[in-house]
Amino acid sequence: MRIGFLVWNQFQVAHSVEIARHFDEPDFIFIDRSPEALRDFDPAWLVPYGAYCRFLSELDLHSLDGQYDAIVSQFRPPLKQPWKLTKLVMQQYSLAKPKTAYNARWFTAERGLVYGAYSESLIGQMCQVSQTGNPRFDPYFEHRLNPDRLDLVRSRLDPEKKTLVYLPTWGDLSTSDAFATALGGFSDEFNVIVRPHHLSSIRDKEDGARSSGLIYADSFPPMLDLGLHLQEVADVVVSDMSGAIFDALYCRKPVVLVGDEDADFAGHRKADDSALEISQRHRIGPYMTDKGDLRRVVDELVEHHPYHDVNEALVEECFVQRGGCGALAAAAIRETVEVEPRRPLLQTYAAPDFSALLLSRSVAAAKQRRSKSRKNRLSENGQDAVAKTGIAAGQVPMTAWSMRTTQGERGGQAARKAGAEPVTMKALVKSGRFFEAGLKLEEWSRRPQEARAQNLLQAHRTTSSIRFSRTAWRDILARLFHGAYSPSTADGRALLQRLGMLRSAEALYLQEQQVEPQELIERVQMLGSLSGVIDLAARNEVACADEQMCITPRGEVVELAGREGNRAVELYLLSSLSLQLNDEEQRAYRSSQLRFAQHLVEGLLAAGYSVYPRLQAGVDGATPVSALRPAFTWHTLDSGRRGQFHLKIGTLFGYFIVDSKGYSGWSSVAGRPLPELVAEVDQTEADAHWRQLNGELVAGGKSKYAQAEEELPAELGEYIFLPMQVANDTVARLADIDTLSLLRALVSWASTRGSTVVVKRHPMCRSDEIAQTIEEAELAGHIRVSNANIHQLVAGAACVVTVNSGVGAEALLQLKPVVSTGRSDYAAATRRVRTENELFTVLDNKDWSPASEGDIKKFLWFYTKRYMVRFDDVPAIGDRLRELLAGVGHAVPGAEPDGGMALDLPGITAIPFTSPREMPAEGLHAGDDPLLGEQCEQLLRMFNAEGVRCWMDSGSLLGLVRHGRLNHWEKDIDLGIWIDDYEKARDICREVAERYSLWYREKWLKGAPYAFLLCSHPGGKRTTLPLSVHVFYRHGDAAWSPQKYSLVSARSKYPRYVYRSVNGEGRASLRRKLAFIARRPAYSLCIIAEKLNLTKRIGQPLMRIEQGDSLKDRLLTHLFVEIFQWKIPGRYFDDLQPISESHPYILAPSDVNGYLRARYGDWQTPVKSWFYLVDDGCISSISGDELNIRLADARRQVPVPLPTRG
Repeated sequence: MRIGFLVWNQFQVAHSVEIARHFDEPDFIFIDRSPEALRDFDPAWLVPYGAYCRFLSELDLHSLDGQYDAIVSQFRPPLKQPWKLTKLVMQQYSLAKPKTAYNARWFTAERGLVYGAYSESLIGQMCQVSQTGNPRFDPYFEHRLNPDRLDLVRSRLDPEKKTLVYLPTWGDLSTSDAFATALGGFSDEFNVIVRPHHLSSIRDKEDGARSSGLIYADSFPPMLDLGLHLQEVADVVVSDMSGAIFDALYCRKPVVLVGDEDADFAGHRKADDSALEISQRHRIGPYMTDKGDLRRVVDELVEHHPYHDVNEALVEECFVQRGGCGALAAAAIRETVEVEPRRPLLQTYAAPDFSALLLSRSVAAAKQRRSKSRKNRLSENGQDAVAKTGIAAGQVPMTAWSMRTTQGERGGQAARKAGAEPVTMKALVKSGRFFEAGLKLEEWSRRPQEARAQNLLQAHRTTSSIRFSRTAWRDILARLFHGAYSPSTADGRALLQRLGMLRSAEALYLQEQQVEPQELIERVQMLGSLSGVIDLAARNEVACADEQMCITPRGEVVELAGREGNRAVELYLLSSLSLQLNDEEQRAYRSSQLRFAQHLVEGLLAAGYSVYPRLQAGVDGATPVSALRPAFTWHTLDSGRRGQFHLKIGTLFGYFIVDSKGYSGWSSVAGRPLPELVAEVDQTEADAHWRQLNGELVAGGKSKYAQAEEELPAELGEYIFLPMQVANDTVARLADIDTLSLLRALVSWASTRGSTVVVKRHPMCRSDEIAQTIEEAELAGHIRVSNANIHQLVAGAACVVTVNSGVGAEALLQLKPVVSTGRSDYAAATRRVRTENELFTVLDNKDWSPASEGDIKKFLWFYTKRYMVRFDDVPAIGDRLRELLAGVGHAVPGAEPDGGMALDLPGITAIPFTSPREMPAEGLHAGDDPLLGEQCEQLLRMFNAEGVRCWMDSGSLLGLVRHGRLNHWEKDIDLGIWIDDYEKARDICREVAERYSLWYREKWLKGAPYAFLLCSHPGGKRTTLPLSVHVFYRHGDAAWSPQKYSLVSARSKYPRYVYRSVNGEGRASLRRKLAFIARRPAYSLCIIAEKLNLTKRIGQPLMRIEQGDSLKDRLLTHLFVEIFQWKIPGRYFDDLQPISESHPYILAPSDVNGYLRARYGDWQTPVKSWFYLVDDGCISSISGDELNIRLADARRQVPVPLPTRG
């Protein structure tokens, strides 16, 4: 079941994520109503919920119809017409301000998700409703709030004080101007937190002045839903007309209401006296209009809560339950999809009269928003802005890519010449470019195949960075691998290599008897036995959900479905393993990373687990497909999903982290004291292990990154060593003193103490600010800069100072004292400082040794034996995997490790790229037309939903069956229906034509309709192939239909054919020509019209003639139109079946081979000179008398009442 959530701001996401977590791969569909509302949105926040992102203009929402089974929205989508195939579920977001909370938008919903009985009494008159409570607060009531984020919030508060949280509304109902300053005076006894309404920053005028004594919400670390954490720490809540009043009551917090004693709500557009926050004030809390008396009331309410009982009674009326609300909402959504809704009488009989007005107003408002705000779309020179900003997707500069997709390679070069500075994804999100990057990716997905193929790798990395919809990405890839990029073509094989499917590409080269490229041979050899696993992982990214494959402990490749009992483990493999194998000089860890990945697969198989391989394109964003299945993901952190384990390159060369919580300061060992970590470590064993580590890594000069040959100056003397870090690295979030601030602090300290500080810049650092600071400090003589081997620099240092760099762990190998200013996985063995003053004190007193050398050696034993594993220690890797999986209930009963397990998948290349019955969506695309698939697929989905039996027909069906796509010479898409479905089909065709601004025609012959045509408007630019729906009548056992043929518009092809069949291919005598003119005057006129170049002038009027009512029409029809007949065995169209399981709405005759033989003979062999009037086995000429008999019978079959022509 595909579920989407329509949103345009962060609050709406927070309000729905607890529902989303109950579905597989749900999408949050971000629209451009106010892109600034997403300025600080981080897509990584969706990871715990397994949710992904789509990006769309709000005026393009009609295109979503049929892509999702249901879409959940908290506002009325601006649609010209309601969706036909997708259910709209409306979600309540507030109890306050009734004119907006309970307005007419609910009439447009298939179902409403409401908080409780009170809301049902109002909304239940407008649509079917389900009481679900407020899912947003499930983590609060189920004690699932993230403890780390809660600690970060509490760290900003004085634990000796009570906490008051002020939550005003926005707009003219807000009281912040009147009460914020007064509340600031409470700071002597209270932590006073002010959190403005989420729309205040968008809709209200910003006031730069801030009252002293207040803690503003934007001073807390960014998180998806700060409100939940504020409710947790609040002792009392102050609010006005905000829905936060009821959130606080829901969370059992005492509430003080504030307002203006002169407030008059008569005629107000959002509230009136019926509002709960007005009519039920006596059940909510004290209502204050006097700022002078507010302090006393707050003090009394904190000491004694006299409103507790009436609050609970009000909550019981308004909310069905506390906790478990997301599950209730998800069940209601599933029921909406599976069961036809029971509409209230008002929605059934009254709503249709004004629903069109509501929809038109929504569209008009959306158009007005678009025209008013340039921020809502890229400007005409937006590409230049993108180039100057220099967005990067993952590690690939999006600057050049974005320019290249729209302006070609020359545009990419222009971006580079413009000096565009690559910015990391974190900076992209922080600068508000998250939505823009998503729109770019959506645009890329609609571009011609060639453009998509060229930029596949960059797009793949972008999908990971912005958590682009996994199901949409699979659809994009599936469409890409057809036509010119079919795996059987050279371009297709190259595309396979870009995706990492090297074994598949290799097999296809052999199959096609082509010379295999040397680069491919080398890459396969370098990957070794892992190449087959990566190939399978890439296949799983392309294949649909029910065609996912896994590897059994016996090394067999089988379907994943039903493998839960065999303990399938989802294992992510980095795509860089197959794409970046030549950077060992810079990244010394590459080969060890490759071998470690191989041993992970072998270790899981040897322990009795099936491996479900997945491909991870970037370092962010990997989310397991199912919460029921254990998973190992790279560079991820604990998100509350039980059974998800985290992989990362370790701090020491050759070692990798395999942990249940994450890495660095988020890991399971972070925060644990040193005595606890080393309590059970034997000193003798630790000493021996340290000597082995020191000899291999220090004496061997091995580090994670390749080291330069530069020598360390001998005259340095005693110095403090500062290894710099990448300023925007993920672990920088763990810093108390960040790397740039630490550099500046040490420069200041060294300049006043006369001490030496040696600095080494990180090889991956690209920060201009860091480069400038280092350069200035070096010129001033405050620091020395060196690029020597890291082990040499550590060896000569008196102390190493770092935030949380891996160099800190390498310094421990040499038993050097380490001072750290951020959280890390080795922090227990360092001197931790959190402020600059604390740092200066430690350095001045040389108080930098927190533990003895013996304890440091014990720690290193624990660190490399119980937290990290060595890449080639196969038994240790297997033990760690089994231990972690058993710890979450995924042990394989009775499984004995198979130490002799050898990984090889020789059968991997035998798996078909797509199943034999699969006809992918790209089959509905022609050439580079991006709209064809959307329009045709929409028509077929709507036919299917309304019970219209429509089948692919003629050349379109031939192309799909023969090539898996339309023939490249196709001039239209052929469909067929029975006359029984005429009325429903006509209404649907008209609707699709209106939705996509197509020209709609009905073709008639003497009172009998025989076809619909949907195409671009005449004279306009062609944007799609015509959709031709032919209507068939029953004639005995046959399917019969007339076929008009214009002898002129087809450029006289048939008249010339008849002329040649009569007079031969050679030059005919004058007598034979005259005889032909006498017997066939119309054909002769057509040939003459062609020679005189009059075919267009005659042909255009013919196109508009259907009935031929006027004398002119009848004359033109008699001269230049000939009628033929289709006569096809009816059994072919009575027995239909889907062309693929994934496309149940695309039907074809069950006996498709027999049908194509009847029409085309040897249909598998293309015929260049094919002409359907002559070569098709089911079309023939018909006499005038016989035609009249057939048409009379056809008119009797037309549904009554007789449909009027449109």
